[in-house]
Amino acid sequence: PVGAPITRLQSQKVGEKPPRLQTSAFLREGECCTAPACHLISNGSYTVFCTDTGANTSRLDKINLTLADFSASNAPAGVSFFLRSSRGELFPLTGAPCCRAGGERSWRFMGDGAQWNETHSSFTAKLRLHVPEGERGELWEAEIAWRGAGKFQGELVCYLEPVLAPLVDYMAHP
Repeated sequence: PVGAPITRLQSQKVGEKPPRLQTSAFLREGECCTAPACHLISNGSYTVFCTDTGANTSRLDKINLTLADFSASNAPAGVSFFLRSSRGELFPLTGAPCCRAGGERSWRFMGDGAQWNETHSSFTAKLRLHVPEGERGELWEAEIAWRGAGKFQGELVCYLEPVLAPLVDYMAHP
């Protein structure tokens, strides 16, 4: 349709650009704190802005893809992951959008991605975010290790609020 975003990469000849650095110069890590640490992951056309709590927002050129409100807790936090048990218990795998007590959290920002770790009494989880070179999208990987009694029955839940428009246009819509 006219005006629709094009998600397929057009072959374009671009001048020489330096390769991504594979060094620890951009490595930052820590535990969640009151003053958030922020990180920008991009391949030139696709960008993800994220914080140490896991809140994030994605853009494809000038189009916002996910909604995130960084000013309040329990607000939309971009792409969020949860572990839901068969009894209906919901465990957030990052601090955002709902900081729930009961687990230890840490984060790690690298030059080409980000990682959030959650350690709970019955499981550990690692969420990794990467924006692949030459792609118009983001790659999320979830690694969960169950340490509770018996076999785990449940599901991994991924939640996001799509925007699919410039943020100004989205916010102006009634």
